[in-house]
Amino acid sequence: MLQRRPVFPGVIEMNHQAGWRIGCNVYLVYDEREWVLVDIGYEETVDEIIEMIRQLDFPLSRCRALIGAQADV
Repeated sequence: MLQRRPVFPGVIEMNHQAGWRIGCNVYLVYDEREWVLVDIGYEETVDEIIEMIRQLDFPLSRCRALIGAQADV
């Protein structure tokens, strides 16, 4: 399991979490029980982001929404 590196309480920016630029800004917003993903990044990095979410111990079954914030979504 990866240690969470939030940029604000309850907010993880996935580039910051990874320690390198995965792609565009993807945010995971969470509380104790549920989480929401703001954007999913580029198509070629989706699998990597999903794996990081799993390694951060965020069960996919507790994702309540996926918010597309780009015009091309």
